[in-house]
Amino acid sequence: MILKHSQLAYFKALSMVRTLNELAQLKKSGFGQPHPRHGRNLLYWFACDCVEIENGRMTIQCSPEDGDFGFHKFHNRIEDDDEDRLLPRHNLPYYEVGNLRDGVNKLPRYVTEHYKQSKKDSNKDRIIVCLNDSTVERIYVTEHQDNCTFDQSRTYRISQGLIQTIKNKTRDDFLGKTNNYMDLLFRPQCLKRALKLDEPEGSCCRILGLVSIFVVLFCACLYGFIPNTTFTWKMSLAEVGTLNEMAQLKSSGFGHRWPRHGLRLLHWFATSCVSFDDGNEMLAVCSPETGEYGFHYYKNEYDSDDVRLLPEVDFHYYVVGNLRYPKARDLPGYVRKDFTGNTDRSNMDRIIVSLDDEWFDKVYITEHINESEYDINRTYRITRGLLMIIRRLTLEEFLEEMGYQGDRMYSSGSSVRVNPHPSNTTDNATPRKQEIQIDMESQSSDHSMDIPIHMGNHPASSRGFWDYCTIL
Repeated sequence: MILKHSQLAYFKALSMVRTLNELAQLKKSGFGQPHPRHGRNLLYWFACDCVEIENGRMTIQCSPEDGDFGFHKFHNRIEDDDEDRLLPRHNLPYYEVGNLRDGVNKLPRYVTEHYKQSKKDSNKDRIIVCLNDSTVERIYVTEHQDNCTFDQSRTYRISQGLIQTIKNKTRDDFLGKTNNYMDLLFRPQCLKRALKLDEPEGSCCRILGLVSIFVVLFCACLYGFIPNTTFTWKMSLAEVGTLNEMAQLKSSGFGHRWPRHGLRLLHWFATSCVSFDDGNEMLAVCSPETGEYGFHYYKNEYDSDDVRLLPEVDFHYYVVGNLRYPKARDLPGYVRKDFTGNTDRSNMDRIIVSLDDEWFDKVYITEHINESEYDINRTYRITRGLLMIIRRLTLEEFLEEMGYQGDRMYSSGSSVRVNPHPSNTTDNATPRKQEIQIDMESQSSDHSMDIPIHMGNHPASSRGFWDYCTIL
């Protein structure tokens, strides 16, 4: 059987493109790495915002043929040779996205934030899709090897299963599981360059190379980039869980039970304090920096265990929810309606945001554990997807889905027992914190709806420890 040259080119392209089915394979491929390359953020955006998968069919949610997000037609050529193809030949069109010179103002900021025209590596990654009307037939990732051509040896097909895996991850989790930076350090060419092996033994350059390797390895052990090392270090950052779904929010216990206001506060924030632009970025509708609604600056300082509650970032953190702040009176009545002013739980819930100019970078929920500290074990990040879900619900629908029953839970009388005691902890990633166990107990006698909570040596008549919050 004699194959034409065009047929040989097709089978050559088909055999050279490897399919990536798992995150580990994507990590090993090195696509989008190291910094400042944008490929992994581009792929996360594409999987989460650009395609939908239903009944085994993957459909495009934008219009590549109209140039959405900088998409443009890909002619499937390597240089100017019409017969030598990067990808298998199809009668269906290919479209390419990722050129930040074309789409820098259309793609989300997390994709474009490290792009600089002077840094070629910040604009070398691309995604190529094969479309049959609205159906996505194939997805490929690739990178430029020079200004004109793509690197065929670093071109991969992305399976539908991998796209679904990415869609189920938060961006931080996806980036963490595909980070291959330390592997780059141990590539032979990198070691040779770092150790200055082409320099004479004993030369200053070679000594400096050895010192640089030692410093990198030390820092890698220090911050946990190399697993199973014998070097131990007390982490100075809490592990903050991420809530993606309503069921996870309900299971977290945030805002439960009456008279806590956290769930009402979160619904107000999702529906009145944040909106989403065309790139699904979180726009701040309120003004935390001016103190609106009782927002105030949160320092994110080390606590008594030498642990920070939240990651160190280049943005300011702001906290809202303290109903004793004067401007908190501007919050809706349904948020403040159960605030008793007594030493109970009606003022313990907070929302913390990191603010990047007019955008919210991250949103967290937390609760007080004592006068000056938040409970690290009950601090969670709220994803954009979860905020979007909450925005679609009325307050009543939201509270019902959360299982929040308001003061009906107290109709027969109840008391709250708070037992402060040190938790049994070890030197692991979970910070040592004082645990407060709150038990609801049915009582036969009548109790006032203003339920006192005793904390340490604070008398019942004193103002609540959530009322005097010293966290700024």
